[in-house]
Amino acid sequence: MLITIAIWAYFAFVFLAYGAGTVALLRRLSDFQIRTSLPFSILALMGLSVITWLSSVLSLIIKLGLVAHLFLLAGAVLIAFHDHSEIKAGFQLEFGQRHWAVWLLTLLGLIATILYSVKVPGNADTPLYHAQAIHWIENYPAVPGLGNLDPRLGSNSNWFVLSAIFSFSFLKLQSFHLIPSFLFLVCFFYFSGGLQNILDGNVRMSQIARVGFIPFAFYLLASEISSPGTDLPIILLYWLIVCLWHESIEQVNSQRDLQVIVFLLAVLVVTFKISGIAILLFALWISVDVLRRGEYRLLWLCTGMAVAILIPWLIRNFILTGYWIYPEPRMASFSPDVDWKVPVARVLSFKRGIQAWAFSPGSRWGHIADLSFIQRLNFWFTNLTLNQKGLVILALISPILFATFLFTSRQPKKRETSYLSLILLIYLNLMFWLFTAPNLRFGYGFLVGAVVIAYSLFVKKGFEKLDRYRFYMALALILVLSIQQVYVILGSAWDGTRYTDYVLAPAAYPHVATDPCKVGNIAIACARNWRQCGYDAFPCIPQSLQNVEMRGATLRNGFRKITTNEN
Repeated sequence: MLITIAIWAYFAFVFLAYGAGTVALLRRLSDFQIRTSLPFSILALMGLSVITWLSSVLSLIIKLGLVAHLFLLAGAVLIAFHDHSEIKAGFQLEFGQRHWAVWLLTLLGLIATILYSVKVPGNADTPLYHAQAIHWIENYPAVPGLGNLDPRLGSNSNWFVLSAIFSFSFLKLQSFHLIPSFLFLVCFFYFSGGLQNILDGNVRMSQIARVGFIPFAFYLLASEISSPGTDLPIILLYWLIVCLWHESIEQVNSQRDLQVIVFLLAVLVVTFKISGIAILLFALWISVDVLRRGEYRLLWLCTGMAVAILIPWLIRNFILTGYWIYPEPRMASFSPDVDWKVPVARVLSFKRGIQAWAFSPGSRWGHIADLSFIQRLNFWFTNLTLNQKGLVILALISPILFATFLFTSRQPKKRETSYLSLILLIYLNLMFWLFTAPNLRFGYGFLVGAVVIAYSLFVKKGFEKLDRYRFYMALALILVLSIQQVYVILGSAWDGTRYTDYVLAPAAYPHVATDPCKVGNIAIACARNWRQCGYDAFPCIPQSLQNVEMRGATLRNGFRKITTNEN
């Protein structure tokens, strides 16, 4: 735990430094003024975005080890020296005026996050491919045709890139996986700030929504905090995006500032997981709105940010798989022919496997191939638990209820239109998830996002009717959330975790049994059970391959499919 806290403090310094530098740069490049200061949470997330972009660029040419890390650290030191006042203001804005009751909740949330962050990674996909993907990034720049070894290793995610550069594997202690817990903590700070605003009299829907995400974050994501899985960042950043969009509707003076931040995060999310591509609609909507207002300088700024973030990610996709977007077999005709391209048939099989699992975990494509979409959806819905069915139905009707209630309430026409745009974007994201890969693990962000944003309006009306008791209602809400945090803390040890083992350092990746095998003339490891490789055995693949060869003498040269007459 001590090392965890020290690394979190280091993350805070580096991310805040780059966040402060980004704010300073945006002030110079744009024709509007970002607020004098941004709170700790938003500043850190802006820094995370920039560092992710820089890391993705570096990962194309060098391994993300000591040299890459020192490069980022040097930049952080220089920026912090120049923009230290921005960092100080961020701390003050986030934590300076917190009520003691909010501080109590913050402390409980911090303890809960620490306890879950030091656990053994619990995500089943981590030993399957997350750990291996990160290990490759730690040891090599982007490897051509890596997806030929295992289609999952072709699933390029900048979340793995960020995890690799901050794993500190070059220290030869262990590969730390603390980026997820830090992001969770930062988002918790942001969400809990809504409570302080409500106590101060700012009872807006955006602040109620911020608070509404707190119990869901711990209930749904606590077990994911220790794993470098890609679902956690998508869910948290999506919730944060819709809250910021909500705030931009209510705070006209800061609308453009918040829109730039939303744009940046919406583009970033796609590079973490391709299934979040519908979140780009937020960025597209902002671009159209900026164009409509004739703010061409801001439009060029947003376009430049999108291109800068996406280009390195697309290039890395191509290097790993031979496709600009993966796994999308239809991109084959738009991608240059290279000898390391993953065969279209294998990409299609991989994509169908994901879709089959989304409709029914454990199923293969053959189980659902002959079913119409309606039949697949009915099969999927039938196998949900009663609670899950309730959440899906509630999410589907919530935006409709919100829109109906909005029309019957007295809202300024411009604000009403803005609210409807938010509901439309939420609904489109929900539908995209439902029609592509409706596994709840993928969709909790969209489902809960729809429910919380919609019902924030009803809660706001309740606060307005009982305004004289607002302060006490907010304290009661803090009490309920604090009780949940105590429950989460007590429940952290129910799986048998011995926290005395992790007083100094968090748990490492679990050891997974493997057997020796070969690819070409290179001896590697093959998974023994459940196709899981873990982290320690490297390089490791799920099973022995007879039709893949190395492109050169070293692993750095990459891999390709052995050409046969069938190809």
